[in-house]
Amino acid sequence: MDKFTERMIDHAQNPRNLGLIEEPDGAGRAESSCGDWVLMMLTLDDRQRIADCRFQAVGCGSAVASASVITELAKGRTVAEAAELTAEDVVTHLGGLPEQKMHCSQMSHTAFIAAVESAQQRLSSRY
Repeated sequence: MDKFTERMIDHAQNPRNLGLIEEPDGAGRAESSCGDWVLMMLTLDDRQRIADCRFQAVGCGSAVASASVITELAKGRTVAEAAELTAEDVVTHLGGLPEQKMHCSQMSHTAFIAAVESAQQRLSSRY
């Protein structure tokens, strides 16, 4: 795939869930070798489902779109269900990414999984 899909362009130009969460239950950051980075933050509800998931990103449209998509995929899932999301799920939801941009989905996924693990650690320390 050499071109960007309409869905990828839409998420890049109109990112969902962009911003900070003041007191997240979990947070994770990842960066790529090209200098792009993504920070993921999430909050849990009383049933340990992801109530909110937000991100900040510095990078290309593919990085922003990948982060935007994973926040949408995460909301409403339990932390265990969220931990099963993959970078391939992100690419599939975007309708594909050019090969040279696949690292963007991996970077967003890495930051997201770090946020999920952070939330899981916080939960386990409560009990």
